[in-house]
Amino acid sequence: MISALLRKRDSSTLLHFFSTVAPQLASKHLSTYRNDEFSPAALFLKNKGFSDTQLDIVFSKRKRLRSANVEGTLKPKIEILENFGFSVDDITYIITKFPDFLHHSLNNRIHPALSLLQNMLGSGGAVVQLLRKSTHFFRTDSMKTVFPNTQLLESIGLSKESMLRLLCLCPATFLNKPETIRKHVQKLGTLGMDPSSGMFIYGLWAVASMSNQVWDLKLRTLMDLGFTQSEALSIFRKEPQAFIATPEKIKGIVEAVLSTKIYTLASIIAFPCCFLCSIEKRLKPRLQMLRILDQKKLLDKWPSLSSAIKHTDKKFHEKFIAPYPTIFTGNTSLLVAKNKSRNIGKSV
Repeated sequence: MISALLRKRDSSTLLHFFSTVAPQLASKHLSTYRNDEFSPAALFLKNKGFSDTQLDIVFSKRKRLRSANVEGTLKPKIEILENFGFSVDDITYIITKFPDFLHHSLNNRIHPALSLLQNMLGSGGAVVQLLRKSTHFFRTDSMKTVFPNTQLLESIGLSKESMLRLLCLCPATFLNKPETIRKHVQKLGTLGMDPSSGMFIYGLWAVASMSNQVWDLKLRTLMDLGFTQSEALSIFRKEPQAFIATPEKIKGIVEAVLSTKIYTLASIIAFPCCFLCSIEKRLKPRLQMLRILDQKKLLDKWPSLSSAIKHTDKKFHEKFIAPYPTIFTGNTSLLVAKNKSRNIGKSV
């Protein structure tokens, strides 16, 4: 339409188009529900607490909801969430995020998923928190994924506490096909990881997040950097999330640590949590500060790699920076925040 008007070079027609027609077209596309503003579906959802913006999002994602049957489709889905203790804010947030919820079968998909999660987590409040984090439990049949996966993990001796922690840390793990989880569990067994170990769920999380090809690439990256296969697998057993780091980050961490001429590969094997820290924001600045202290003969002994990285910013500042205020004057880019408290690893 615009190109045709430009070809005609009719200024009055163009003025009319941009002042009158264009805003109408824009308004039509910006609001996907307002033409049906008084439809039963729109009125029902609005009365349940949905804002105009949320309705726009819901109806733009799933246009057929505009004509959904209130009594047969919408009302039962909203009511079951209310019965499970979901607030208005929870309901509008989850449905805006995942409008397909309103299309799923109440008896075959929604109710079984909510009941299963409540039995696992023990309270409706915990279910709400989980589903605000991940709506994927409604995207698959929980009785074909979550339930058999839970049974499988119970059968190998994984404690309920560990299972719940995994569910909260990485809910998508439970949505894999049971045969896939079984393969992951078998792989962890061959790697020497025991379900009774606190690291087992992190190992399952890690292997579930990557293909065999990616796993092989990260193992090869470590070996190319000088680790033996046995040492690389030892790193995984001690800190499975080290393998979640990209090959580029793995290489960057190792090179930065070895550049000190103090720490060795053995230092990394002893403290594989180093792969979880930021290279530019944590590792390099701290190593550079230690190097400056060492050059000025102010460091009696380099701290262990663990101490150098795991200390909170506040503790690192108090131990290595505060005693020498004049040394780091002008090196403001190296100074760490005094009041932050970030931790690396599972404990400090």
